[in-house]
Amino acid sequence: MSISSFGQKIRFTDSTNAWSIVYKSVTLHLSSNTFTQSFNGNIIIDGNVYVVIGNSGYASYIREDTLANKVYFRRHWTDINDTVDILLYNYNWKLGDTVKYGTDANRIYWIDKIDSTEINSIWYKVWHLKGCYSYTPSLDFIHFYVIEGIGCTSGFDALVNWEFGYFYRLLCFTNSGNSYPLSNPAPTYLPPYMGYDNSMNFDNNTSCNGLGIEQVNSNNNTSSLFPNPIDKTSKIIFPYNITSGKITVANDIGQTILSTTFQNKEELLIGDKIHTPGMYFYHVIDNQNGDIFSGKFVSR
Repeated sequence: MSISSFGQKIRFTDSTNAWSIVYKSVTLHLSSNTFTQSFNGNIIIDGNVYVVIGNSGYASYIREDTLANKVYFRRHWTDINDTVDILLYNYNWKLGDTVKYGTDANRIYWIDKIDSTEINSIWYKVWHLKGCYSYTPSLDFIHFYVIEGIGCTSGFDALVNWEFGYFYRLLCFTNSGNSYPLSNPAPTYLPPYMGYDNSMNFDNNTSCNGLGIEQVNSNNNTSSLFPNPIDKTSKIIFPYNITSGKITVANDIGQTILSTTFQNKEELLIGDKIHTPGMYFYHVIDNQNGDIFSGKFVSR
């Protein structure tokens, strides 16, 4: 059930949710790209309704048990097809509880702290997970924060790669197009040995403003892409001529597929540049005005 109206608690599987995520390159420490993840329809398995993210070759199915306060997922990839639910979030976590993901016995995580934050006049739990890789002492300790209804602020998440991949950081979360600030910001963490800034807090306010979301919405500056699913004629159409801009296209696991600059364009041909089937996310920056346009499309 989608719950998005004022005064009702945000649910992780609400179909109106969207997550803007930044990915820091593993090989190029100063390189990053931002992309948006959102749900794409429903599917029924064993009598349970799941929301879908990804495409037919690299999709994940997510369901939320609101009575048990737990979120589960199944992978539906080209090489992995889960036949049972895997626990992603347990909103009943207590201090000291052990959290396991995957089958790697060397991964050790536990609930180190429990806090709360107010979002749109409703209180949500916040869990601090602390862990380590016993075979890699240099990584001790790894930290993750999980916000009830929103998910993880960095690292593992259903919307990224299902693993504790600490190269992802949540920038902005929206529900029905609204970005509600947190009364108690949740820190985001990236390992210091990578040279990343560990001081950033996810407050869902300044981080969303940094993406230009409020500016784009207030000016009704939106882009469109047609046709979608794309073919060789598909174009991104802007509300005005962009004198100097940059476009970045990423796939559904955050890998940059295309990054290039352009000049004096009211529309941009994109369909002839993507040749592999899948779901993609585009991110366009107007270098002169600072406006940002983003969206997603499917290649078949």
